[in-house]
Order: sequence, then structure tokens, then C-alpha cells
Amino acid sequence: LGIAHGGVVDFTESGAHIPPDRDRSARLDYLALGDWHGGVEVSARTRYSGSPEQDRFTHGQRGHCLSITLTGPGHVPQIRQIETGKFLWQQKDCALLPGQDAAEALHRLLPEAGRRAVLLRILATGRCRLPDQAALTEAAAQAAPEFAFFDLRQEALALEYETADLDEIDQGGAL
Repeated sequence: LGIAHGGVVDFTESGAHIPPDRDRSARLDYLALGDWHGGVEVSARTRYSGSPEQDRFTHGQRGHCLSITLTGPGHVPQIRQIETGKFLWQQKDCALLPGQDAAEALHRLLPEAGRRAVLLRILATGRCRLPDQAALTEAAAQAAPEFAFFDLRQEALALEYETADLDEIDQGGAL
């Protein structure tokens, strides 16, 4: 059994990295690598354990720990992932097209249950008209209090304007 904290990459001259075949070259039954953010399977005998509670949107799953069972020297370990995290960090794309019901598109992305334990980031992309963007923003504002965290990002959402849209803003002009 080996336990290490570091990056598994090709070995460099500095020796600061763990070679990806270290479990085999050292004849280890299992090599546990520490990482606070996400679990990664390097090989059948080497894993980054992940985190008991996630702290970012990268992995889209609850925190977990690993249960490792070594049945004997040289045997491949039995690895079971056990969910431990309370919060689920999710990032979802909301791709929109002009004329599409933006509020409905948002609602289809929202989980049905357990919202208080969900940290949700919605990335709105594509194109929509100004009233659709307003409906999306309003739907997000209504949904947000149900979540532990809710963030609607609209930087990548392009707006299409029609004369009628501009008339709704103000028909009186500057004077």
C-alpha cells in the first residue's frame, strides 16, 4: 500500500512528480493519492480519492470517500465509492434559440427535489430576444431562493433585437 500527495504525470528530472506507472514499478497492491477536489482513476491500483465534500463546480457530483479492500498480495483491489457529501455542485448549460421559451428551458434544467442541498450554476448560451432574456432572468430570480446557491450566467447569451423590442423599452425618445 502506498499513500502519497502529488501529481501523477510523466516523471521529470526534478523528481517532484509521481510516475503514472508507480504502482507497477514499486509492486504496490494499491497507491492512494490525495486530492481535495475530485476523484480520478489513474489505474486499477491507483486513485485520487476525491473529497468528502466538494468545493467547486468541476466534478458535478457529491463528495465521496473510497472503500478499498485488499484481498491478498498481488490481487487487484476492490474499490467502492461511498457518497459522503451533503452538497451537490452542478453546472448546467442552457442553450437558447430565438423564439424559444427561455423560462421553460430553465425550468427543465432544475432538479425536482433536494434543491436546498444543490449549488447550481446555469450557463445561458445561444441567442434570444429581449423579452425572452427578461423572462429567463425573472424565472431564475424566482427559483434562486430554493437552492443553497444559484447563479445564472448570461455573458455568452447574445440578444437579438427587433423594432418591437426597442419600442417596449421607450417610445418617447430622449426628450
